[in-house]
Amino acid sequence: MSDAQRVRWGQTHGSDPIAMLLPRARASDSCDAMNYWVYIVACADGTLYTGIAIDVVRRLAEHNGEKPKGARYTSARRPVTLMYSASFATRSDAQKEEARIKKLSRADKQKLIDAQPPQTGRVPEVQAS
Repeated sequence: MSDAQRVRWGQTHGSDPIAMLLPRARASDSCDAMNYWVYIVACADGTLYTGIAIDVVRRLAEHNGEKPKGARYTSARRPVTLMYSASFATRSDAQKEEARIKKLSRADKQKLIDAQPPQTGRVPEVQAS
């Protein structure tokens, strides 16, 4: 899916594509084991930001200013949209993948985003309330 298609999708389906994906996630999954997520978000200015989180939904809310503690980089480039996420069992593995992704060129990051099926791997686990 191209950036233009993602923008059109957001205009026709609302600004939060995560909300459409959340019913596929089970809240009970997060209780089984703590997973770390590596994610890539697209900023409003077209740049890509890579990070790690335990709760991607909460982290996106932080990046978009809905909750405190968002990254300084994304605070001036809102709104951000989730483009990619991958789950890892340990923080160490997630940090290694984050470092690897940050070294990639923009074109290689885009290939990584495009290679991930839209319905698989992009559904972050919901933290039990």
